This record gives sequence, C-alpha cells and structure tokens, in this order.
Amino acid sequence: MHMSDHLISGETSASMWLFSIFSFSNAATKITKIKAKINLPFTAALAGFVFAMQMLNFTIPGTGSSGHFCGGMLLAILLGTHVSFIVMSLILAIQCFLFSDGGIMALGCNVFNLAFIPSFIVYPFFSSIINSDTNEVKKFFLTLISSIIAIQLGAFSVVLETFFSFITPLSFSKFCDRNCRRIHNSNINLYSSPSGKFNTSNF
Repeated sequence: MHMSDHLISGETSASMWLFSIFSFSNAATKITKIKAKINLPFTAALAGFVFAMQMLNFTIPGTGSSGHFCGGMLLAILLGTHVSFIVMSLILAIQCFLFSDGGIMALGCNVFNLAFIPSFIVYPFFSSIINSDTNEVKKFFLTLISSIIAIQLGAFSVVLETFFSFITPLSFSKFCDRNCRRIHNSNINLYSSPSGKFNTSNF
C-alpha cells in the first residue's frame, strides 16, 4: 500500500504530512515518559525483521499491481501503540528516502495508512480482548481478524485519499467491471494457446 506521489494532490499531501508529524511528535513525547520500560534490543530486532519483510514484493494476479507484507499489527501487539507507531514510521521513512518505496509527498499518507491505523485505531480496539483472554485459539483468531481489518482499513484510506485528491475518479462499478474483465482475459490467455495446448508462456 505504499502510495506514489502521482496518486495524491498537494493539498492532501500537506494535510496528511501535518497529521503524521503531529502524531509522531505526540507518540515521541509519550515514549520519553516510558523509555525505561522499552526493550531496545528486542525493538530494534523486530524493526529490522518488519523492514526486511516489507521489502519483499509479490505480484497480485489479475490486478497489474504488487503487494507486500504489513507489520503494523505485529509491532502494535508486541511493542504497544506509541512505540509501534514510531518504529513503523521510521521504517516507512527509510523505505521512502533510501529505496524510493513510496513517494515523498505521499509519505504522510503511508504513515497514516500503515502505521497510525494499526497502532491507534485497530490495536486499541482488540488489545483488551487479546491480552485478557487466556484461550490461545481465540487469541490467534482475534489477532488474525485484527490484522485483516488493519490492512483493509489502510486500503480503504488509500481510496479516500485518492478520491479527495481527484486523481482516480473511477466509480466502484466500473472498477469491478474492469478487473473482472482483466481476470477473465488473463485466464483465457493462461489456459489456451493457438495450438490448443496449455499455454506456459505466462510462467
């Protein structure tokens, strides 16, 4: 869900940058009060793991786009809200400035979508249940559900950000129709060839 600069307007970029800076500053202030409770070696190792996993991209068939792992909920569950937000924000900043993974203008949007939503919206809602329930099976499914919700909310935020930027004025019906046609055509190309045999040229 790393957005590029072409997907948002200057106004949306500026507003999301300001929101992300304010959130980062607030989280940093909270961390300074609890720094004695932070396990720095564990936090650094977990940050490196999430950074490496998020650098792995894979194609999404039929969409023309790619995806990657999102470690926002993992960080929130293991580190807490404020620390996870700081760590994920730094990861996104490094990916942006050093690896051009996500645009500079869109960094505020990416911080909100991938760091703020899991840490401050989804995790607080599930944290009391996850931490209090002793049933490991329930914990597993709650963690899975919360992770899916975090990703979906982040993806929906991308839609809203591009909508308010007037960059992608595509109705939902047209989006579904185009993607259904694309998937259908890709399946035809995959399983058919002029000779009537299985087409392996797509692999």
